Amino acid sequence: MGDDQGPEFAALRFHVAREINGRRVVREMTADDVFVMILSGIFCAIVFFTIFILPCIIFFPVFMLFVIVNFWISLFFLVKNTIQRLSSSTISMLYPQLKSMAGFGFSSFIFCSVLFMDVSSDLIFLILDQIEAYFVRRNARRMEELTEENGDLRRRQEQTESKYRRLLILVSK
Repeated sequence: MGDDQGPEFAALRFHVAREINGRRVVREMTADDVFVMILSGIFCAIVFFTIFILPCIIFFPVFMLFVIVNFWISLFFLVKNTIQRLSSSTISMLYPQLKSMAGFGFSSFIFCSVLFMDVSSDLIFLILDQIEAYFVRRNARRMEELTEENGDLRRRQEQTESKYRRLLILVSK
């Protein structure tokens, strides 16, 4: 094999046909294009999962746990107050510690929520940057194709004009 055409020659190519201005244009899509399309689909799935599904999986149980813990702490305080009214007890010594534990649970919940939102927004912006870069590359490639097509059309137009000039010269003689 004398002519080495590089690794792109061995790559899979898909032909996509569409009509532009009444002309059928066949465009080759390389395996890289298909890979990027699949990758962008995966990114969209990740974004969907990150925005809609993951918060339901993570925060709903955490929120429910927080609600249940708050319920039990409130119930405990209700019982404590009832017992305290009936008789003084050592439970009143535990009140500040339980209150600080409840505050710590709430603040850790808020911290985890903010951290998750920060990480997920960074991930979303990274994914959107990758998708934007793909479309910029694709549009640049399409502009090159259109420039080549425009050059071909100009050459054809010049050839046609030169034929008409020759015909005009022949007819005028």
